[in-house]
Amino acid sequence: MAAALQRAGSLCLDPRHEGAAPWRPGLVTWFIVADGQLCGTCGYKGPPSADGSVEIGYSVIPECQRRGIASNAVELLVARAFRDETVTAVRAETLADGTASQGVLRRCGFLAAGSYIDPDEGEILRFERRRS
Repeated sequence: MAAALQRAGSLCLDPRHEGAAPWRPGLVTWFIVADGQLCGTCGYKGPPSADGSVEIGYSVIPECQRRGIASNAVELLVARAFRDETVTAVRAETLADGTASQGVLRRCGFLAAGSYIDPDEGEILRFERRRS
């Protein structure tokens, strides 16, 4: 299984973007492509906050789930974020019943970092991976 993140048809880790802040315009969201099939999207929800944290998000279509694709995407996002020396932590949120997504984050080294109640979605769990 070959999985890659692609942006508008070009590999997101294109050397022309090496060292660029991944949240700058045009580099915020990528397609997830595996074996030539569009499997989902992933990206940063914005630039790092004042405390140095950046939040990621990802979604994989049902036909592509349980193949390590989300974990691969999360690891690539984390690695790219930590290339920026100002980033101290990468954060993500999941629904309380999103056990598969929680498993992805745990496998990728994220730890539980609290929760809150969203009026529309219910309980939201926060996860965080600090720079090592």
